[in-house]
Amino acid sequence: MSSLLLHPQLSDCRRIFIDDLEVQASIGFHDFERRARQRVKISVALFVPVAESLSNRDDVQDTLDYDKLREGIGALATSRHFNRQESLIDDVLDFCLKLGSVRAASVRTERPMSIRTAKPWALNRCALPRRHERQACLRTQ
Repeated sequence: MSSLLLHPQLSDCRRIFIDDLEVQASIGFHDFERRARQRVKISVALFVPVAESLSNRDDVQDTLDYDKLREGIGALATSRHFNRQESLIDDVLDFCLKLGSVRAASVRTERPMSIRTAKPWALNRCALPRRHERQACLRTQ
């Protein structure tokens, strides 16, 4: 998730993140996956300019609303059936990039129970929306 940390357009940003937010999502294209919700872990990293998140008042209104972030991701992930994990990532990434002063974001999803004989299937995607630079960081883990 740290591949964006070295990007020159983000050198003035702080990284705000949520790791392993667990939701019960309807995901997968097999019949058995459609019958029951599955545990999905979602991690996001948002890059927000430090200058836009400073507060002389120490006021929550001067920063990203973490509850809105967490609740929005949870609501989105449980709002419909996703055939592909990539579709879930794309929707979560789009949601994150629309939040206030977010300059870039990275999203990772993991389905801990998807492959019982291996480590969980995980995907990651990063985006810098302002310059329409999108780099896919898809990988298994």
